[in-house]
Amino acid sequence: MNERLKVYMTLNNISRKKMSEVIGMHYNSFNRVLEDNRALNATYIEKILVYCPDLDARWLLTGVEDRGTKNKELVELLEDNGVIERLSELIANKLKK
Repeated sequence: MNERLKVYMTLNNISRKKMSEVIGMHYNSFNRVLEDNRALNATYIEKILVYCPDLDARWLLTGVEDRGTKNKELVELLEDNGVIERLSELIANKLKK
């Protein structure tokens, strides 16, 4: 889990200092958690997930992505941009030929 948390923090430009402040853990303790692969208790994990609402809890804890959520977000994005409608029209036109 710690490796995934480090990846998330890197991708989202969240420093170790900032995250330690957010979850209420001393910086040195948080650093040891990340570097020595120590466990975080549920309270700290909950604070991380509250601070990072886009962080997939299942992925953080298990390494398995929640595909349902990702697919739903993708469909919403495609619908908002009219992509699905245009693709449907293209397919319909191809089928007519």
